[in-house]
Amino acid sequence: MLREPLFFAETSFLIDHFHSTGHSKCSRACFLSEYANADPSLSKINSSVAECGNGGIKKIRKSVSYMGQQRAIIYTKVYLSMWNRTKSLRMSREVAESSSDS
Repeated sequence: MLREPLFFAETSFLIDHFHSTGHSKCSRACFLSEYANADPSLSKINSSVAECGNGGIKKIRKSVSYMGQQRAIIYTKVYLSMWNRTKSLRMSREVAESSSDS
């Protein structure tokens, strides 16, 4: 945030529901649950999405560990692009199926 203040100017970094338990020294302003109390639409956010992403990255961890930095970055980018595309297609199919059922 210090290197790119303009890029992060409109970004909030919050502690998700799962990780907020046990954070007794953090201000309540750091918790997503506090923001959701003020704006109920925020309770729809999947606050564990990063954990899901970490699970996906674990699948390529061993392969990447044997690569040089440049190749590992390319491999990870391609993997994440394919993963995101697959998820996007699946979501599009689900929306199309649910709208055709109506």
